[in-house]
Amino acid sequence: MLYLSECRGILERMYPPCGSQWLRPFAPRHGPSCKIFEEKLRLLPDSLAVHEEWRTLLVTHGVSGVQVHDARLVAAMRVHSVKRILTFNDRDFVRYADIQAVHPRAVHLG
Repeated sequence: MLYLSECRGILERMYPPCGSQWLRPFAPRHGPSCKIFEEKLRLLPDSLAVHEEWRTLLVTHGVSGVQVHDARLVAAMRVHSVKRILTFNDRDFVRYADIQAVHPRAVHLG
């Protein structure tokens, strides 16, 4: 569950009280910030198509090192037609013109 772990990392950094309870669905208390994200999440399946797109990205963009993880996210996004990603590392996605990386500071939960 790579994508769920990415979301948890963002939650832990933005809402520290929420992060510790976020993956404990039976915990007696859930912060309101957690609920906002949980209600909006849609889990996407991994597949051979994602793997093939990932391999193509590695070769096309010369990706190596820790950047291969971001390429894996982009591959899944492309296969599932997702155009935006919430990330603290928005600069890591600049090479992917079809992906809009949104830093959490740019999000207003209103």
